[in-house]
Amino acid sequence: MGMNGFVTKPFDVDNLIATVLRLTQREPAAIVPTKRDDTMLSIDIKRGLRNWGDRVTYYKYLDRFVAAHGRDGQEITRLLIRGRRSEAAALVHKLKGAAGNMA
Repeated sequence: MGMNGFVTKPFDVDNLIATVLRLTQREPAAIVPTKRDDTMLSIDIKRGLRNWGDRVTYYKYLDRFVAAHGRDGQEITRLLIRGRRSEAAALVHKLKGAAGNMA
């Protein structure tokens, strides 16, 4: 009838595991917390590899991310110049989620 917890997107694997363990009342084997720095403007390769499982898959999706979002900054600027704030905000939201998933 209620909610006992949640994990936000983009999810952090460590947070997801900790939440599942807490809700199932199990003890963690060995979870190493990661430091989150919202001002970081680079890719956290270690976290990305941990989240995606292997280097080949992670790099494949990094390439797809660049192909899909590499020009989003210019498009957001263009939308803002034209006064289309809601469309720019929607694109920013989409970009933030996709970037977070890539670490």
